[in-house]
Amino acid sequence: GLHLGHASAFIDMPAKDYQGIFGGMSIHHSGLKAIDFLFDYDSEYFNAGIRAYIFKRLHLLIALKDFNQPTGLIAYRYQL
Repeated sequence: GLHLGHASAFIDMPAKDYQGIFGGMSIHHSGLKAIDFLFDYDSEYFNAGIRAYIFKRLHLLIALKDFNQPTGLIAYRYQL
C-alpha cells in the first residue's frame, strides 16, 4: 500500500518532530505471506524495514532509519 501526508502545527499544538510532507509504501510478496517490506520518508529521513507477523498477533519490525541507524519494534495486537 501507499500513504502520503503532511504534518504541521495544529491550533496550540506545535509539531515538534515531524514537519512537512511524509509518505511511504509497503510491499507484500504473495510467496512471503507473513512479511512486508517497508520504505518511507518521515519528513526528515528515508527509512527501510521489514515487518514480520508471528502468530497473527505478534509483529516484529527491523528497520534502518536514514539507511544507517538500526531500529526496531515488537508489538502485540489485540482487538476488543
